[in-house]
Parts: sequence; structure tokens; C-alpha cells
Amino acid sequence: MTIDCLTFGDSTVIVDSLPGIASVCATVWIGRGSRDETPATLGAAHLLEHLVTAAHEDVPGGFVSMVDAVGGQYKVLTTPEFTVYGFTASADSWERPWAALTNQLTSVSFDSALFEHQRTIVLNEIADAADDQSRAAHQLAIQDLLGPHPLANPAMGTIDGIHALSPAAVRTHMKAAHRRPDVTIVLSGAVDRTVGGHLAGTLIEALPRTSIPTRRTPPVAIPGRTVRQRQQSRSQVLVSWLLPSAGSLDAATLGVLNRVMGAGAHGRLRDRFAASDSSYSLYSYRSTFSDCAIWTVYTMCDPRDQDRVTGSIIEAHYELSGSRPPANDEVHRAGAALAGSLALGLESTHMRANWLGRSFLTHPEVPSYEGSKSRLAQVGADHLVEMVERMGEPSVTILEGRTGHE
Repeated sequence: MTIDCLTFGDSTVIVDSLPGIASVCATVWIGRGSRDETPATLGAAHLLEHLVTAAHEDVPGGFVSMVDAVGGQYKVLTTPEFTVYGFTASADSWERPWAALTNQLTSVSFDSALFEHQRTIVLNEIADAADDQSRAAHQLAIQDLLGPHPLANPAMGTIDGIHALSPAAVRTHMKAAHRRPDVTIVLSGAVDRTVGGHLAGTLIEALPRTSIPTRRTPPVAIPGRTVRQRQQSRSQVLVSWLLPSAGSLDAATLGVLNRVMGAGAHGRLRDRFAASDSSYSLYSYRSTFSDCAIWTVYTMCDPRDQDRVTGSIIEAHYELSGSRPPANDEVHRAGAALAGSLALGLESTHMRANWLGRSFLTHPEVPSYEGSKSRLAQVGADHLVEMVERMGEPSVTILEGRTGHE
């Protein structure tokens, strides 16, 4: 295994060459997402993602069709801080969909009929997502925690925002995003450093050199409790904490905290609720960004128990820095489990490319498994205690089931 970091001016290409692998995962990371939208361009990143991958007269088959034609799999995604276009294909056929993706990233069509067709598709996706109660709950929790901060902008956009978008507004977002300083390319699998670097460099050279600074301000948490009534039999409870300025060691520490509290089979929260039938589907997760991280606990419960469940989650969190501090062996077991999960995930070229790209964009450094494993091993009980103290007060989001207000 060899990871090469190639520089093309102010853009980076990461070539992760793996012997004995029969496929290549190729990804293009655009360092702009929904967080970088203005009130006039809400949803532009997501709509642009659709325009990039749509077939048009300059690229008749389209990137998606080309990936399918070679038996590959594609993955495109818009997030708060980046948009990623990627695919996995066999080592002897990946260059064809790469050429199609290069063409589409550098010749986006704003034909009016195509634009309106893609707008309709995006509106349908947003409507479908709104029907997913769990997904909607997670978005509401972020908005309750961060308020009007751009990091809380829905990555998919909103119905009103997509309706209001003009081709000119999406072009404005594209001009800021599709330029060399904001593009990182990751190639993982059976890819040669020279060939991969040449093909990636061809895409980068076709992009404009213009420099448009990314202006991002760190978010500030808005503690509190928000209850919304829903026509459902169970209440959904989400308790979220903001961790400011999350560096690479913070990211490792938060991963360990997440494992200790709720992500493991014997996490503290799971143990706390194991004897009760009032709560189920309990899990915790973390979201790491360039200047902060968010840790959230989610559960469903009987509406009559939602206050008790909420209080119990918050109490368990603060026990870490109070009456029940973590033991070092508990923390080290969690770190070892995370290192083991990472090792398994890195057997996949798709997972490797995702890990390399996300890590590089969030903390501008090329990660390694040994480095990540070492960082997890550095996390001790005192790191968790200090992190809990830094998190401050939580934001509580409750989608109250109908039993609670009948």
C-alpha cells in the first residue's frame, strides 16, 4: 500500500495504490456545500450536483450511464461542507467514466428544460425526505442547536429555496466551487501513481484558477428545549451538544466518547436503558466539521416517558465529568474497538477513498491507519472529562407523539 500526495498548484491529488485489488474508486471532492450558500442560493449545491451528473448534448450518455455501462457503482453526495462525485469500477475500465465525469464537471449545462427537469427531481427528493420522520428529526435537531447559522442549512435545500433558485444563482455557486483551490481528488485501488496523477491533473487543469475566499464563521450553540407535536405513536428525543474547534485529537476523543456512551453494544446509555421497555432504537452519533463537531443522542420512547428519558440522557452525559468518571481501561477498550472497525472498513476502496477525502477536507492532512490508531491510543479518561466540560449545555429536540397531548 502506497499513499502519494500530489500537488497541482493549490489543488491536491491523493493516490492510494493498493496491490492485488481489481477495482478503482475515483472521487472528486468540491470544498463547498450547503454551509457556503447564501440566503439567495439556498439549495444551489444540491441542484448543481444534479446538473453535473445529468446527461446533455455535450455529454450524451452522461456520467451515471457511463458508470453503469462498465458495471460500476456511483456515489454523489452534497453535505454542509463539500460535494463529492465518485464511482467505483474495474481497473481496466475506470478511465472511461472518469473522462465522462471530467467532461461534466467542466461543461455543466444550464439549458432551461434540463434545469427545470432537475429542479423537479430535487423537489421530489426533498418531499420524500420530509416523509422520513427520523431523517427530518435529525435535521430539526441541528437547526435547534445552531439556529440560523449556515451550518444548519439543509444539505438538500428546502422546497421554497429550490423553487426560488434561478440558473444565475446556481452559476454563482458553481463559479465559487468549481475552481482549483477548492478541488481535491482521491483515487484508491489498482491505480498507478503516474497514470492516476495524469488523469486527475487533466481535470484540475481544466478548472479556473480564480480565488474566491471561503468565509466561514464558527457556530455557537443555542441551548434549550424545543417540543413539536407529531401524529405518531412514539416520541422522538434528540439531545445534542456542540464541541467548538474540533481538531484531529478532538475527533478521536469524540469517537471514543461516542463509543463509551452509546455506540457500543455495552455503551453506558444502552446499559442504563436495558432494563426499561420505555426506550428503544437508542443510539448516538457524531458529526465532525472543519471548525466544530456535534454529538447527538437519539431515541424513541413512550410520550409519557419523554421527560424522564431526556433527563436520564443528560444525566448520563454529565456523570462522565462528575459522579461516574470513565476508567482508563474503559476508554482504551473503546479506542481499540474503533481502530478495529477502521481496519475492517479500509478493506474497501470506497471506504478508503471516503476516509481519505473526508479527513483531508476536515483536517488538512493525509491520514494513515497507523496514525489514526496511534491517536486513538492517546485518548485517556482525562480527555473525555475535559471534552464533556467544554461541550456546555445541550439542545433538546422532542417530536412528541400523539399520546402526549391527547
